[in-house]
Amino acid sequence: FKARVDHHFGRTMDALTVAFVILGSVLDASYLAVVKAPAVKAAGVHPAVFQAYKSVIVILMGATCVLANWIRGSEIIFAFTWWGVVDAAFWVPAGTCSILSVSLIGVAMKGAIYPGISTIVSFLIGVFVIGQDIKLHGPEDGQFVLAPWCILAIVVGMTCSVLAQHGFKQEKDQGAAEVAPKTKDLESAGLEQSLSMATVQRLLSGVLAASLAALLSTAHKTTQHSAKHFLRMQARCAEDEDLCPAHLREQFKNFGSY
Repeated sequence: FKARVDHHFGRTMDALTVAFVILGSVLDASYLAVVKAPAVKAAGVHPAVFQAYKSVIVILMGATCVLANWIRGSEIIFAFTWWGVVDAAFWVPAGTCSILSVSLIGVAMKGAIYPGISTIVSFLIGVFVIGQDIKLHGPEDGQFVLAPWCILAIVVGMTCSVLAQHGFKQEKDQGAAEVAPKTKDLESAGLEQSLSMATVQRLLSGVLAASLAALLSTAHKTTQHSAKHFLRMQARCAEDEDLCPAHLREQFKNFGSY
């Protein structure tokens, strides 16, 4: 009976994981699309201001979780940890850079760079810092690794995305320069050059902002997981969370204090 329950619970958790991943992706893409909305662009909302609105919603959602603990009559209503403050110190600038990158290079371009860099950095930290083993595939007498090749494919894909975007922007700007009145050849050449330079600067700034967002976001996630693992090791409950003290469990509870 216990085996059947554990099997059913494992399938349920897998389904919940997939559901949260899909929901998180949809919501993340939806809020970033708002950044490019005509009304928002016309208002000239600064990325830091946009992030401030996000932070307010996070505070309200966190307060709701704490309130739920109080209503349920939980033994520990709120468990503070300084690791949460460190985590937020990475999350807030990551969100600001993410919003800035969308305003510069768009949702699609940011969506190609951000997860790619985040995946690469997470892989390198996991292997060379945390010491995780690379998963082996195939039969025992002919095992091979896929992770490095996947990382290489991500790098090639991101490079192609940037080059394609740069080529499209250049073509668009050249068309704009041709439409402009050509009273003087020198004037036209100067206009074309200035448009091209502005396009390159905007593209590079957007790529840099997306890259910083990915690095800071990875630091934010690494902080959470590393702190949780470190404190569980101290409490000698790294293998089984149920053996951890109630205060520690509440500190890193997703729908609780954290």
